Amino acid sequence: KTLVAKYGPAGVFMDVRDLAAGQVFDKVIADALKQSDVLVAVIGPQWMDLLSARMAAGGNDLLREEIATALKRKMIVIPVLIGRAGPPSPDALPDDIRDLTKHEVEDVRHKYFDGDMENVLASIDARRQEVAEAVTKGGYPRNSEELWLWLRDRPIEASRPIAARAALRQLPRECDTAERLARKRASPPAAPAETSKRTEPIPSELDEEIRRANEKLEAIEQEQLEKADSHILKLFRAIATAWFSAAGSDHTTPELKTAALSAARAIEIPSFYNDSDVAFAVREAACTVAANVSRTRAGGISLDPAGRYAARAAAAASVGTSDDMAASRAADLDWLDEGQSSPDAAATPLWLNGAMPDDWEARWQRLREALLAIDPSWAVWITWYEDRVGGAPFDMNVERRRVLIPEEIWRRPPAEVNALIAQLNDPAG
Repeated sequence: KTLVAKYGPAGVFMDVRDLAAGQVFDKVIADALKQSDVLVAVIGPQWMDLLSARMAAGGNDLLREEIATALKRKMIVIPVLIGRAGPPSPDALPDDIRDLTKHEVEDVRHKYFDGDMENVLASIDARRQEVAEAVTKGGYPRNSEELWLWLRDRPIEASRPIAARAALRQLPRECDTAERLARKRASPPAAPAETSKRTEPIPSELDEEIRRANEKLEAIEQEQLEKADSHILKLFRAIATAWFSAAGSDHTTPELKTAALSAARAIEIPSFYNDSDVAFAVREAACTVAANVSRTRAGGISLDPAGRYAARAAAAASVGTSDDMAASRAADLDWLDEGQSSPDAAATPLWLNGAMPDDWEARWQRLREALLAIDPSWAVWITWYEDRVGGAPFDMNVERRRVLIPEEIWRRPPAEVNALIAQLNDPAG
């Protein structure tokens, strides 16, 4: 309640309070972490015992994963001790959360609750101020909060290429999803079971229950794979919208805002996709476009929420990535600081040295081959993406027509939509 009173209901997420019935637990928590810059880890007297028990039992430990993710993303992490608990020993913690002990703890006692909570709030504000000062002194932003602070002091247009280029760099990570769909499409349908007199023993109730469960899982997997085809098209659409906004001069039209909002809303981030960071980064990039239109048309100069969306897109795109990604992101910031315009930045080759890093090139080739195996119509998007990677010339009128395709057409099967886009690209069409 104290945190909500200070930062507002929308500014605080509590994993045991803010989950509605039927929501996917790990997905909701992952999304909340991506939108946060501070994690308060509440540690009670039994915290270490429960952690040890979950480690011994094996399987997923969502609490541990929350802390590990926050540490990995270099978020502000504040351990809060309650119930006279002591700080955990580094030797007792697993490797992925051992750095928790490097963060200064706050003690919240029942008798002095109000005063101790004031200390927690002061600690949060102080750490945020330290981050702001570090960014102001010229250090490269390390997470979404730092990048937002960097963007806050720059023109609103700076958020567009940051978000668009982050989304473009993420796309090759969809290779696993596309390959699964390609394999499923290539597999011949299962032959119908032969009807013959039963010779094997009559299955038990347990056997029947297992069979039904397997059939249900197979049906769910099939449904998910069929969604994957449309999911990939939605990603391309949102990335194209973000890139068009960054590369063009007419980025303040109501039509573009409508297209960006539609593209963002179409993207689902269910837990079964291979990497939800991809969908999250792409969705936030499309939201950046809509927020830019709203702020610019209103004559405002604030980058919130436009800068917030762009910062979250870039932060999601940096999770678990290589030094090449970090260097290319740093180059984006340098170019913008040197006065390069948004259109120039958007049309610059995507990677610092012109070519994709080897690991990203391998992912892209896998995605490319899988898409063509699914349907040859994907060639229209493959060409478009490779042109954006290389900073190739483009026809803004064609790009505008692509982005402003009516919503009812985007809802058609991907092969039909891709065929229509190919016609837009054809000078004779």
